[in-house]
Amino acid sequence: MIDYNFKVKGKPVEYALILSNQKRLPIDSKWVAEDLLAKLGEESDLSKKKLLEDEIEKAILKKVKEVTQYIDPVTTIPQAIAAVPDAAFSACRKAHMEAFKDRVILMPYSMTIPYVLALYNLNQQYSRSLDMDNLEGHLSLLEKYVDNIDKVLENSISRGNTMVSNAYNECKKYVGEIKGSLAYLKALPEQQSEPHAPELLEMFSNK
Repeated sequence: MIDYNFKVKGKPVEYALILSNQKRLPIDSKWVAEDLLAKLGEESDLSKKKLLEDEIEKAILKKVKEVTQYIDPVTTIPQAIAAVPDAAFSACRKAHMEAFKDRVILMPYSMTIPYVLALYNLNQQYSRSLDMDNLEGHLSLLEKYVDNIDKVLENSISRGNTMVSNAYNECKKYVGEIKGSLAYLKALPEQQSEPHAPELLEMFSNK
């Protein structure tokens, strides 16, 4: 049911839930801002607590960006999970939605296993064909790269000729990824694998 250190484009993610169509849901545990969380627990001044919460949220969003690298239309579904300590999650006010925009589900440790088990159960009952999963995954990736290209054009090329070279190389990279996704969509495979037997043991026992 669980892959440990599953690799996405050569990069290992701590856990990956194996779904019925053999796609994976990446699950990465992020222990963030330990010193800030300690200070937050001892702070009584509301204004200082807010400043600490802002710093914690910034640290969490930085980790969320790292988790986006584990989303791959070929091997994973179009989402990933970033699990953080409950205290860090409680300090968030808008990180949940910011993470969702990047297709990352931010959640506290205490809710991760119940959520994963519920998702696994639903997937076993109502999973769609592999073709549809591939289509959604590649379309999501195309949307992401189009947004990235738009940001490069706006933030880099518009600033002057000194950044044109870097922007050109970055755009070429995204265009190459888009071409790869489009080529994949032209020949989606048709296959369905048997679901794995459920087993989820102590995923976060050391966290």
